[in-house]
Amino acid sequence: MTRLKLRERKFGLLWFGERVQDRWNITDPRSESLSTACRRLRPGSCYVDGVYVEPSPEEKQRRTDIYTVLRAVEDYQHLTTYELGIEHVIKKLRAIWRAVRGGSDGRV
Repeated sequence: MTRLKLRERKFGLLWFGERVQDRWNITDPRSESLSTACRRLRPGSCYVDGVYVEPSPEEKQRRTDIYTVLRAVEDYQHLTTYELGIEHVIKKLRAIWRAVRGGSDGRV
């Protein structure tokens, strides 16, 4: 049984792996920075009851928003094209799922 253990949640990322050669990270789907970036990039997010409302300065799109969302897309796209095969991808997805559920044990 392979063990993929969550090391920490930091900078909007999930960090896995105990040994240096086994370390990897992926965007945390529950990170506040990803959620905020998606909200600001979503068309129509400034409509309230069907009426356009000028977004506050905090809600205006920022250049970093697109990079935050693209990083998440690239991370999860990488899993679907991983060269080691589907079994490896399933192990990583299970570890991510456990991490998102709140457990630190990514055992698969």
